Amino acid sequence: MRWYQAIARVVPLQSCREVLLGEKLDGIAAAQAEGRIVADFTPLDVVRLVAALTQLWCMTGAARDAAEHAARRATIMRAVGRLLRV
Repeated sequence: MRWYQAIARVVPLQSCREVLLGEKLDGIAAAQAEGRIVADFTPLDVVRLVAALTQLWCMTGAARDAAEHAARRATIMRAVGRLLRV
């Protein structure tokens, strides 16, 4: 098959969001429907908020040791928990 024959056929592609986040978004939506986390945000917004919090952590530089790493992780987990608590 030549390249022009391949592109002549229209093949619907899944969006990156569906491919990379599909299961996560479905899980978040299920947790919202079950009342385990707030439904104030769309599932995609939840992913974006968690990613933003994580990026803030990354901007502070490397942790000095395992204890500091664990403390930073715990801080993010508390923040996400508070953000999504019902």
